[in-house]
Amino acid sequence: MNKRILVVIGAIFLSTTLAFRAPPQELLDTIKRKELVQTVEGVLSGIIKESNFTNLEECITEGSLVDQELTQALKDFESETFEGMREGISLVAKAVKQIPELVKECKLGEHDLSKLIEMAEIFEHPYKLIFRAGRNLIVNGVEVYHFIANAVHAKRQAQYFDFGYYIGEALDVVFLNQQKQSMPPKKETLDEQAFEFLSGYFQVIGLKSSHVNSEQLYNTIDKKGSMIYGPVSGLMKKLKAKPQTIDLPIWMSLHEISHIFQDGEAYLIHNQVISGKDDLITIRKYSEVFEHAPENEQKYSLDPRIANILQIALGNYEAGLAGSVGRDIGQIAYLIYSDQHGKCSACE
Repeated sequence: MNKRILVVIGAIFLSTTLAFRAPPQELLDTIKRKELVQTVEGVLSGIIKESNFTNLEECITEGSLVDQELTQALKDFESETFEGMREGISLVAKAVKQIPELVKECKLGEHDLSKLIEMAEIFEHPYKLIFRAGRNLIVNGVEVYHFIANAVHAKRQAQYFDFGYYIGEALDVVFLNQQKQSMPPKKETLDEQAFEFLSGYFQVIGLKSSHVNSEQLYNTIDKKGSMIYGPVSGLMKKLKAKPQTIDLPIWMSLHEISHIFQDGEAYLIHNQVISGKDDLITIRKYSEVFEHAPENEQKYSLDPRIANILQIALGNYEAGLAGSVGRDIGQIAYLIYSDQHGKCSACE
């Protein structure tokens, strides 16, 4: 083949390769920052009802965590489940709480952004939360489904200002309505922890998600958090004091935790958190394994599986991951029950 032809073919191949090469990281970062700036401008405009935040692109240089939380919130909203909606509004609130710090160099002194924190706190921990797929999302008595649905649609269409604007409007209407209501503005921390703990525990012991009414559990757990999560806190304090020892006091704490479920059976049925008799039997059989310290206490004192799970639970507790703590305690109950009723390969 003619050498000149080979040179031409090589040049064409090289130019084609360069044309399809991925854009440089600097360009991708610039695009992401513009999207974030438009989203933040939208949030501020939705809350403050102004649109003159013209210098944000010059002063916002960081905000990847905000972008990650809003992106994950979008996925949660798209799940169209109570759990997804609750997690989504929580992530939105966490992102909004970072905005005052994000724009601190933007010279927005004429605007009081301190209320964004208060708004986000209420949105993150709603006292009452009701969801009906495709129809309603009611936060503290305020219908916000259309705001969230519009925000999801806007993000899909790459309309980032509108995405942020609808989020800002949702926070604003909930906040304004809260000032007219007598209900507490947000859920108590212990109540939320109790909800997450029970949800995690039920998941591990095998209750189907369709059999647990998460909405009812969340909305009726009011003022019961200390009774439910208090014994868990007691167990964790003992574990922290004796990190390498699983002794009788530890088992007494597990015994207290068993009464969370046994004493709470009537509550779960009355409030329609669970509806099936089989589910009640499942809860009971796993809680009963903690009723008494094992006859051969040494077996569990030295059992590395339980010791390991308890240490993981302590780490999750200190990190504020109540749902993970519930799953850890559920895993221990499942392991002991399986040991007592026949070997379980899944528990190895």
